[in-house]
Amino acid sequence: MMLWFVLLVIPCVFGAGIVCPDGKTTCPDKTTCCQLPNGDYGCCPSPNAVCCSDHIHCCPENTTCDVRAGMCIQSSNEKAQLLLFKIMTVPLSTFSHKALAVNSVVCPGGQSQCPDGSTCCELQSGAWGCCPLPNAVCCKDHLHCCPQGTECDLQSETCSQGPSNITWFKNQELKVHTTIGIVCPGGQYQCPSGMTCCMLSSGAWGCCPFAQAVCCADHVHCCPNGMKCDISQGQCLRKTKSVSWQKKFAGMPLVPEV
Repeated sequence: MMLWFVLLVIPCVFGAGIVCPDGKTTCPDKTTCCQLPNGDYGCCPSPNAVCCSDHIHCCPENTTCDVRAGMCIQSSNEKAQLLLFKIMTVPLSTFSHKALAVNSVVCPGGQSQCPDGSTCCELQSGAWGCCPLPNAVCCKDHLHCCPQGTECDLQSETCSQGPSNITWFKNQELKVHTTIGIVCPGGQYQCPSGMTCCMLSSGAWGCCPFAQAVCCADHVHCCPNGMKCDISQGQCLRKTKSVSWQKKFAGMPLVPEV
């Protein structure tokens, strides 16, 4: 019987695409929201996954949790799979005032990155993908990966460890960090292209969701180009017209190239 493996807790990275049922947390694409013991939501590194009743683990789609045995059971062929840990998320805060740390693994070449607790694996295209396991084994087909201490069995499409086999994992396509196009003054933070760096009240840098925007003196809000901040009214003014202003959200610490 195969024991489960420990998967590191992975903070959610920017650009995540799945909003969890509480509306406050978010998970990356191709993962699943699962509720944690404290009532918050975590991310299972498998799409359409089964959330286990212990609120700590999860299993791939079409399998059953055997929490006592620490395994995921695939009833169709009685093949046992490892039980996965869920990963933590961060609040969905589009306009957060806090500078959020980006925990990531920089892939070879320094042009791509994966979430902390995952492994960079080269894809068939030559780009880098993210295996949702720490210190994983990248399979030679450049499509799949296996947990540390196992081997890729390309013929049976499983991960083997002695007499036991488990289902392997498919590498996830990743976004290269070079698409983040604006480096803020000081070189420590960055914002997406088409936005503007504005200093926050904390002294860190935030991102205004307008190009060439006006940063308001309260270090909280910003206005579109060509307008001015009316802090007393909470608006952006241009002659006789006014529009709602926007809150800035935290910039991302710049990941240095290696």
